[in-house]
Amino acid sequence: MKKLRISSKTYKITSVILTVAIVAAAIFGIVYFSSRNNPYEESFIAMGTVFSVKIYGGDKEKAGEQIKEAVVKYEDELLSKNSEDSAIYKINENGEGEISEELYELMTLSQQISADSDGAYDMTVGALTGLWNIGTEDARVPSQEELSQALKATDYKSVSLTETSITLAQGQQIDLGAIGKGYMCDKATEILKANGVESAVISAGGSVLVYGKNPSGGEWKVGIRDPFGTSSDIFSALSVEESYISTSGDYERAFTENGKTYHHILNPQTGYPADSGLSSVTVISSSGALSDALSTACFVLGYEKSLPLLEKYGAEGIFVTHDKQVYVTDGIKASVQITEEDFTLN
Repeated sequence: MKKLRISSKTYKITSVILTVAIVAAAIFGIVYFSSRNNPYEESFIAMGTVFSVKIYGGDKEKAGEQIKEAVVKYEDELLSKNSEDSAIYKINENGEGEISEELYELMTLSQQISADSDGAYDMTVGALTGLWNIGTEDARVPSQEELSQALKATDYKSVSLTETSITLAQGQQIDLGAIGKGYMCDKATEILKANGVESAVISAGGSVLVYGKNPSGGEWKVGIRDPFGTSSDIFSALSVEESYISTSGDYERAFTENGKTYHHILNPQTGYPADSGLSSVTVISSSGALSDALSTACFVLGYEKSLPLLEKYGAEGIFVTHDKQVYVTDGIKASVQITEEDFTLN
């Protein structure tokens, strides 16, 4: 894995020529940078969120079009658990199936992160997410009997995986929602490189890629969303070079029943929304798929238990507790500045 490059300079908010707003449903606040050239820009709906593309240099129009085509294709033909033409849908329906080289690589990574996080991230969580249906109008609190049955089918160790095929245990359902958007940022990188792009910002819900050099010549300035505010509020600013950044938060998708609010990040061990004392986790990594899956795993694990996991993968993290305490891993402490006075950096 290439070494993650994090700027050691502290961040100071300055006037900018151009502000890129990450989509309203996204986890992040704002990516700031100055512009010397007009970018290619497009936003579109896919994978249950808004993808936002801003590209500078090279064959930017072609790159943007190819990224959109790739996202739609990967969702419809590979990753979606709802599209009948998707490989994941067919595997879930049949309990087995042949898999492509790309899907094998993604599932192998999923299995590895599952093992290293002691199951805090688990791609077989689909039986549980299907019960809760959080993020849809059918969201509800399942019965304990329903949860007990779904928990029996939630175990990454029960998946039989080879380079060409997969077999699920009885009742198992694959859900790649916690890694898919980051994976698409990885695919976007391949397209950007192939088209000679100089700089780009790709946002996919809670996952963001800042690619190449900031057109202003400095570091990328990324605002991290305030988990207690609106989608446009930020509580901290992060300075980075080219990186993948993913955030998982309890405010993303939730519903309230009988006076209690339930968020969508489920603990695969209990079947209920994770309760680790955190409101959000941001992970910075040299891989989009990694940053995406690790942010989910760390949200479930909590701050202390997440540190060995992040260290293993050479990733960095920003943790926000329910009482607005902020914990930052050593590698990025000098690159994070709290911008709201009611948050405390530890």
